[in-house]
Amino acid sequence: MKKNTNRRGSSLMGRLTNRAPMMAAVLLTIGVPSVVSAAPPLLCAPGSQVATVQGKIQNNAIAPGETLGVVALNVLDTRQRLKCGIHGVATADGSGFTHTLVCDDEIPVALGTSLHSQVTLDTRFVAPPLLQPCGPSGLVYGSFKEISDPVPGTGRGLFAATGGGRIFVEGTINCAAAIDMKFHGSICVSQ
Repeated sequence: MKKNTNRRGSSLMGRLTNRAPMMAAVLLTIGVPSVVSAAPPLLCAPGSQVATVQGKIQNNAIAPGETLGVVALNVLDTRQRLKCGIHGVATADGSGFTHTLVCDDEIPVALGTSLHSQVTLDTRFVAPPLLQPCGPSGLVYGSFKEISDPVPGTGRGLFAATGGGRIFVEGTINCAAAIDMKFHGSICVSQ
C-alpha cells in the first residue's frame, strides 16, 4: 500500500501525530465552558452605525493555544466584502480566544497614505464543544459554538468606531486540525 506523502516526502500521519501535543493544548481551551449573557443593546458612537455582518472563517492551529487563518467578511448594510487575516490566542483562563482581524481594504488617511481595517474580538465558548477522538493520534473532531464581542478601542478603518456588537459563531474541527466556522451578527462600523 502506498503511503500518503506530501511534496517533502513526510507522511501525513506523521505530520498529524507530531501536532498532537499542539492540538491538545488548543483544544483544552475549547473544553472549558463559560457563562454567556445576552448581548447588551447595540449603541454606536457618533459617526458610526450598526451593521449586520456574516461570513466564514477557515483556520488551523499553529502552536499550542494559537490559530491562524482567513475570514470572508460580508458587511451586509454597506455591501462590502472583505478578505481578512485572523490570528487567535487562547485566553489565560481557557474560556476562549482573543482574535485579531486585519482586512484587505484601504482607507485613506493623510498625505496619500492608507490603512487597513482592523478589530480585536473577545471570543468565548457558549458551551462545551462536542468532540470525539480521532484515534491514537490524540487529535479530535467535532463541533462548537462561540460568541465574539468587539473589544472597545481596538478598531481601525471601517471598525474605528468599534465599541459594541456581538457575533455568533458555529464551527467544526476535523482530524487534520482544520477549523471551519460560519458567523453572523452586528458590529459598529464607521459611516
